[in-house]
This record gives sequence, C-alpha cells and structure tokens, in this order.
Amino acid sequence: MNVLLDDWFGLAKPINFVYGIHGVLLVETLHLFPMITLNVVDALAKIDPALEEAAESVGARGLTKWRTITLPLTTPATSRAPCSSSSGPSPTSRRRSCSASTTSSRRRRT
Repeated sequence: MNVLLDDWFGLAKPINFVYGIHGVLLVETLHLFPMITLNVVDALAKIDPALEEAAESVGARGLTKWRTITLPLTTPATSRAPCSSSSGPSPTSRRRSCSASTTSSRRRRT
C-alpha cells in the first residue's frame, strides 16, 4: 500500500497500516464492504419504480430523486451490515447492541 502511495503521491514517510487505527479501518472496510454491497443491491432491487416515476411527475430529477427516494430507502441496508457481521464477542450481545435503538423507540410509544 505504501509503495502505491509513494508512486502516486510522492509520500516521503510511509504510513504504518498494520499496527494502529489505519490498519483497523482498512481491515474493517475490506471486511464489511461485501456485506454492505449485498444489502444495498438487495434494497435497490426492492425499490418500487412507481416512486421514482411519481417524483418525476412532480418535477424531481437526478440528485433530488436520489436524495429524497433512493437514499432514505437504502440507509437501513447500509446500517444492517455491521450489525450482522461475524465479528464480536457473541451473537446475543451483538443482537442486543444493534437492536437497542429500536427497542427503546418501541418503549417510548407505549
């Protein structure tokens, strides 16, 4: 990685990717990318084309359609992948931490 950074940007001092926060971020990104991709592709396939057609009928184009329709419908898919990853102490604690916000919101309504 440092060789590529040196070739492309002329980096004088190499970055220590193995031991530190840079390594953790790199590994977690590589680890979660396939899961996030699969979840987002699934969410995109489930979007009803009628929603985009309705947005076009009222004058929404490109970025506005993406910001108001596609992004809100795919946001749960991007947050679902880290909760369903296989890293962590146990499945029970992972399930608790990922569903804590939904449980607390249910309690407030009742």
